[in-house]
Amino acid sequence: APAQARGLTLHTDAQPGAVTAGDRVSLRRALVNLVANAVRLAPEGSTVAIGAGRSQQQVWMAVADEGPGIAPEDRPLVFQRFWRGNQASAREEGRSGLGLAIVDQVVHEHRGSIDLQPTAAGGSVFTVWLPVASAVGGGGPVPS
Repeated sequence: APAQARGLTLHTDAQPGAVTAGDRVSLRRALVNLVANAVRLAPEGSTVAIGAGRSQQQVWMAVADEGPGIAPEDRPLVFQRFWRGNQASAREEGRSGLGLAIVDQVVHEHRGSIDLQPTAAGGSVFTVWLPVASAVGGGGPVPS
C-alpha cells in the first residue's frame, strides 16, 4: 500500500531453487525491513526491485531502489544500531535507526552476510547472502 500510494513500481524476480533454512519470521522481518526502507526512500514514480536467486551454495535476496543513495563515507555505518542517514528528518519521522542493525543481526544469525552497493540510478542495493537449505542442515527449508 505505501508503494502504491507513492506511485512506485515494485518489480519482483525470484528464480527457482532459492531456498534457505532458518527462522521464517526473522527472515521475513529482515526482507520486509529492506523493502520498507527502499519504498520510503525511493522517489515518487520510481521503481523498487526485489530479487532472489541461487548462486552455487548460496541464496541471495536483493532490494534495490532509485532513492538518494548512501554516501560512501556512511556505508560502513548503516548496520550500526541507532545510525540514521539524515538525523533531523529521521527524528521527525520517528525512526529509531535500528532497522538495518536488526537485518544485519538476523542475517548473521543465519550464517549469512549482507552488502550494500550503489546502483547505477544513484540509489542503493542491499544484497543478503544465505546458505542454501542443503548446505545448512537441520530445520525445514524457508523459501526466500
